[in-house]
Amino acid sequence: METLNDPQTRLINLIEERKMWETLTLSPSWMKLVTTLQSQADDLQRNIIYQPLTSLDAVYLQEFRKGQLEGRLSITVTAETIISDLDFEISRVKEQLDAGTDTTSGAGFRSAP
Repeated sequence: METLNDPQTRLINLIEERKMWETLTLSPSWMKLVTTLQSQADDLQRNIIYQPLTSLDAVYLQEFRKGQLEGRLSITVTAETIISDLDFEISRVKEQLDAGTDTTSGAGFRSAP
């Protein structure tokens, strides 16, 4: 019986999860979302950079806009980071499986001197 700690099962689960994220990020809906968020981020950046700060309220508004900008920009970075982390973990588990395969090759017999 395979468990979640089994490297082979873990590898399969990681590959499936990566495929799910890749499917999401390649979908037309995702592309539309990213385009919309980038447009909003561009508007926020223009407001932050070019709008003069004439009062304390304007400073608070600018800080609020910075938070909105960070939130919009973080969505695509988060998806990219998750995929990158999954790629790393998949490589690590593959190496673990390869190392386990190498130690068991030869059916437990030592090589002759």
